[in-house]
Amino acid sequence: MKNFFWALFIIIFLSSVIKADFSLAQQKVEINFFYSAICPHCEKEKEFLKELKEKYPEIEIKEYEVISNPENKEILNQFYEKYQVPEKDKGWVPITFTPDKYFIGFNQQIAEDIESCIKECLIGEKPAPQKIKI
Repeated sequence: MKNFFWALFIIIFLSSVIKADFSLAQQKVEINFFYSAICPHCEKEKEFLKELKEKYPEIEIKEYEVISNPENKEILNQFYEKYQVPEKDKGWVPITFTPDKYFIGFNQQIAEDIESCIKECLIGEKPAPQKIKI
């Protein structure tokens, strides 16, 4: 009888661990990408994000063109406020917001940093903060 209770305990424990791991794997990581249609760096980052989405289907990429769309500028202002972006960093594109960081501009190093941040969020090393309500 004692072995039965131990076996039952182990089964319950393992099922809760497996369930927790499964929920982490199902967690969506939201990426908010603000760009200009005439910006060459923005176009390169768009391609990079498309490839990243294929590699990590768990990410959700939201794109906002800010030059011709005033509503998207307002959304960008909300992100500036939430992430406490300094005045000197405002107004530049591309700007990309991951769950816990933002990145201005685009080059190989920024691409690596964005991917690293996404990996950390997907494996649960960093909690994804609350979404900005839009």
